[in-house]
Amino acid sequence: MLYILTYNLRNFEHDYADLYSAIKNNCDEYHHFMESSWFIKTDMSAKEFEKKISPHFLTGHGHCDTWFIAELPDNENREGMMGTSAWRFLKEKKTNEEG
Repeated sequence: MLYILTYNLRNFEHDYADLYSAIKNNCDEYHHFMESSWFIKTDMSAKEFEKKISPHFLTGHGHCDTWFIAELPDNENREGMMGTSAWRFLKEKKTNEEG
């Protein structure tokens, strides 16, 4: 399945290296196309993937990160301004998924 993960990291002094590693290590492929957004390809459900990465977000101490994961079911119905590599990733991964 192909997902989009987006988040707001609230503590600019915190080292989020463990979060980035958890994202990369718990998916088959990824494309980090914007500062706070990733395309993720994995066989996990959104809930399963979220359980793998959520421990690496900050959820207390006045700095509560927020995040959102959603499946991208229709690769043809989308618009935006992104780099060529992001559009290519979407097209290739969705095409591979369909057949």
